[in-house]
Amino acid sequence: MLSTGRRLYQYHTRTQTGRAGMDALYKEETADISIADALRLGIEHGEKIYVESRRGKVHVKARVTEEVPAGMVWMTFHYREGNANWLTNPAFDPETKTAEYKACAVNVFKE
Repeated sequence: MLSTGRRLYQYHTRTQTGRAGMDALYKEETADISIADALRLGIEHGEKIYVESRRGKVHVKARVTEEVPAGMVWMTFHYREGNANWLTNPAFDPETKTAEYKACAVNVFKE
């Protein structure tokens, strides 16, 4: 399951923070995965992996961490390359007119 959100040092789609030199901590998108999932899938921290849904596929670095539970992949939408929103459902809520960008089923693998 993919869940999306924001990183502390990035704001929105980096329209402001991307020009302010705040990329020192996160220079590119990552897919945060649990230690258990990384071991099961043979994925090393920093290794390039694919995250794929029915709507698309991105190629990003793995960030192996204790911060996400097994079975979850966590990504942001801050970077054009590897943007998590390319994987989620663009359908809009009829009341808020907000796209369903928060979660979707994904497959994680390396070639």
